[in-house]
Amino acid sequence: MAAMANEVILTTSKDWDDWYEGVQMKAMALNLRKYTDLDAEPKNPPTEPEPYEPNMEHTRPEMVQIHFYIYRQHMEAYKTYTQGVKELYHHISATIDPRLRRALTKTLDPRQILEELKGFIAPTKRQRELDLTGLFLKLSKPSKDCHRLVLKYDVDGFTSEKSNLYRFLNAVQVIHPEFSDFRHQELENALGNGHEPLIFATYQDQSTKESTKKPKRDRCVCGGPHSYIKCWVLNAEERPSKWTPRKEIEEKVKKALENEQIKRSINDVYTKEKKTLAVASLHTQNDENKHSEEVPTLATTTFSTDHATGYQYPL
Repeated sequence: MAAMANEVILTTSKDWDDWYEGVQMKAMALNLRKYTDLDAEPKNPPTEPEPYEPNMEHTRPEMVQIHFYIYRQHMEAYKTYTQGVKELYHHISATIDPRLRRALTKTLDPRQILEELKGFIAPTKRQRELDLTGLFLKLSKPSKDCHRLVLKYDVDGFTSEKSNLYRFLNAVQVIHPEFSDFRHQELENALGNGHEPLIFATYQDQSTKESTKKPKRDRCVCGGPHSYIKCWVLNAEERPSKWTPRKEIEEKVKKALENEQIKRSINDVYTKEKKTLAVASLHTQNDENKHSEEVPTLATTTFSTDHATGYQYPL
């Protein structure tokens, strides 16, 4: 069985992620996604059981036709399922190394096949960490040259899609949380404004230093190179729904707010922005139960986090 030219062939652990994604897309097209999702709980039974023909003995004549109609409907669905499973099995067989094919159990259970292949060849969490750490340690100046690491993955196709860049930043989080946090926020802000993120800029064979120096940007109290208004910790409107600050950043912000001068400066900025950006912020203020005259203060835009539950609540 020859695989399509654009199919990923599962040969080594490095092929697993892209290959598994291709299998999931094929399963989705065949309406078999629930049988192939290894992150979900296994179905019980693992495969669709064949419908049994109803026993019409002692059944009233007027009900016989109804029972057989239901039986035929179930049989049609079962035939569609079995045909889809066979097609998915052929897809898997055609896109894996022949040596892996010979090691598989003879079964048409899609999940069992994928679990066996995952056990054979999928990279372990430790292996992923070692691979990424090895790449990262090649950088002589991590804080300045992380763009080069991003570029390498971009050239290799890893970040050809923005969703893959999110995966990359999540992996880097363990090694360089500051870089990951700021670049993640930069990506969110750029995408939200309809701009191409700076993180996608080309740095290949170029110096990361600008030929002409730009004015130094003020840093936020959280340590990030952005304004108070754009700060995820201070401004709930900018904060993604499931994002929570790291504890050390949260404590850093709280400590900064103990300085009355800093606190007053931030309050002034928020008050000013409320006046100049009133229309743009209507999506957070047009609730009919809220007063349009409310002026956001630091108390409404500074959040604390319960790190045991991930729940956010106002300070």
